[in-house]
Amino acid sequence: MTGINIGGGNFGPINTGTNSGSMSGANINQQQAPLVALLEQLRAQTAALEVEDRKALDRNLAGLLADAHKAQDPETADDVEPEVVRTRWEKVKNLLSQASEVSGTVAQIGGHISGLIGAF
Repeated sequence: MTGINIGGGNFGPINTGTNSGSMSGANINQQQAPLVALLEQLRAQTAALEVEDRKALDRNLAGLLADAHKAQDPETADDVEPEVVRTRWEKVKNLLSQASEVSGTVAQIGGHISGLIGAF
C-alpha cells in the first residue's frame, strides 16, 4: 500500500534549495489507489458473469468505487461513511460468493476495504 501523508505542525518557513515557503499542513492520500484499480478490475471480471441480482452488484460496486475515490481526496475523505462501505462490500461478497472466477480479486479487495474502514 502506497501512502503519502504530510501533517501540519511546523508553521515555520521551509527551505529546500532554491524553493522556499511556509507549510500549514497538507494531507495527500494515495492509499486508496490500489482499491480503485481492484474494484475496476472486479467490475470488468464480473461483467459477463451471471449474477443473482446484477443491478444490486453494479450499484454496490459503483458505490464502493465512489467511496474509494472520495477517500483519495482530503476534501471529501470525511464524507466516506465506514458503515455504508462495509454494507456495500458485504452485499458484493454475498452476490459473488459462488463466482470462483473472481475469488482472488475479492480476497484482495477485502484487505483494502478493511484498511479504508479502519482509516475512519
